[in-house]
Amino acid sequence: GENYTTTMFNKWWGGSQYMSSIYRTNKVEVFGELWGTTTPSGEDNVLSNEINGTKNIFIEQAAPLKYRSKGAGAKAAFAYSIDDDNTFGLSYENQSGFGKGEMTGSYQKIMENGKQTAFVNEAANMSDCFSPTHNANAYYVGKIGKLGVDFNATYFWKKKGRTMSIKESSADIESRDVHTCNRQHSDMAAAKLILSYPVWKGTLSIGTEFTSSRIRGEYANAEQYVAASNTKIEEHNIAGFAEYGLKFGDITVNAGVRYENVKSDYYYFGELQTEPSRRYSDWFPSASMSWNSDKWALQLAYTCKTQRPSYNSLRDEVQYDNRYTYEGGNPYLCPCIINNVDLNVVYDWLSFNAGYNYIDKPMVWIATLYQGKDIVFLRNVNFNNSQDVYVSIVASPRFGWYNPMAEIDYTQSFLCTDGFDINKPSNRPCFNFRLNNRFNITPTLKAFLNMRYKTGRFNDLQKTKSFARVDVKFTKSFLNDALVIGVYANDLFKTDKEQWTMYGSHTVMKKDCYGYERCVGMSLSYNFNTAKSKYKGTGAGNGEKSRL
Repeated sequence: GENYTTTMFNKWWGGSQYMSSIYRTNKVEVFGELWGTTTPSGEDNVLSNEINGTKNIFIEQAAPLKYRSKGAGAKAAFAYSIDDDNTFGLSYENQSGFGKGEMTGSYQKIMENGKQTAFVNEAANMSDCFSPTHNANAYYVGKIGKLGVDFNATYFWKKKGRTMSIKESSADIESRDVHTCNRQHSDMAAAKLILSYPVWKGTLSIGTEFTSSRIRGEYANAEQYVAASNTKIEEHNIAGFAEYGLKFGDITVNAGVRYENVKSDYYYFGELQTEPSRRYSDWFPSASMSWNSDKWALQLAYTCKTQRPSYNSLRDEVQYDNRYTYEGGNPYLCPCIINNVDLNVVYDWLSFNAGYNYIDKPMVWIATLYQGKDIVFLRNVNFNNSQDVYVSIVASPRFGWYNPMAEIDYTQSFLCTDGFDINKPSNRPCFNFRLNNRFNITPTLKAFLNMRYKTGRFNDLQKTKSFARVDVKFTKSFLNDALVIGVYANDLFKTDKEQWTMYGSHTVMKKDCYGYERCVGMSLSYNFNTAKSKYKGTGAGNGEKSRL
């Protein structure tokens, strides 16, 4: 059994509780989990928005936010070992959650052509529902002679929604009461089969994966400041893949390919929409070579893969934030194709990683004018292409009682904005420095001091400022490490801030926010007779599930 309990305080109290247990006989294992959380969060938020549309409008907004989410879940799993090579099992997981938030003391100062024209007091309340979520899986892993078989089947069902009440009061312009409601239901059935067989000096694996998803969403604004939306997406994806890997001494080589055929039908208020409905047939190759000898390890890999937009990004919906800011989905989004080359070199406690990404049709969060009006509209849009380069060096030496980990990262992105009316500064590199320190004071008492600094960067259309963070933690173990108590403090100096400027079409947005990252907390874990679960199910349609 395992038990893990936490409590924390950042301005409000929060905590979590997790319990699990395994009951095992010679061939049968039954596994169960229970958990619950209450998580407070908040933002001291200052926003500004410059709109260059029919007029030059500048909006300064204070938007302090307080939010609390609560959730609970349970999971039960069963595994049966037929023999040493064959096992099957079942699992079921249920989660539920809700959240409530409010903005009080929020206001907007509105200036037109350099003169203040209005002052608006704002108050907002939101209520979220994230339940229920059902996730069931069945699997079989085994061998039939030399043929390896790995089969998984998954069913996933999710419901979520949000209601909002916004009150905008002003003596200078129209006051508004705005009420909105959003609902979304989704479900997915998926299956994956992988067969492997020894061929010559390696192993050949072939397989197939099928997913079928259905997503229904609706959005309504009682006062009709924005139009109502009702969408349904039905998507079917069937894929086939093959991989061959072999070893020559210290060298291992792998090569593979994946083919995907996707059919997606888009409905708006029950009517099939031709343009947002899509058909895709794509090949995705991959290859890698690795070498290991003594303290050395090297791997060079190439991967081509797709990133499909989340279903939330595909919704045909305009969400009301305030009278000058809307956000929503884009049913015309296309998947992007990512080509990646990655090199890893390791020598003992020192590692080096470098890579390059070329992304065709990247999905970028952008601000434009809504229907030519002086209103900012935020959504994802496909750009032509983007490129990323990255380098990372990590050192993890050991000096007896002192175990440091030092990391230096370099990243730089290059987004092609041809065809978009956007005035943005040139891209610049970003450096990330991390130093994690572990001190083994005694065999049962340990201290941790973690420090991080990240320079400002320009990513896509967003320029972020630098930030730093320092965390500290102490742990003490008892009963031969069965009981561990920890105390910690995060973001000691209140320096982990979110500060950025986003350049859009005829708009420039800025955010200066502190999200109450600074907190103190305590954790307690107790484990007895611990053992690794024999459940071997990995699920099917995991990528599709993340889109839901």
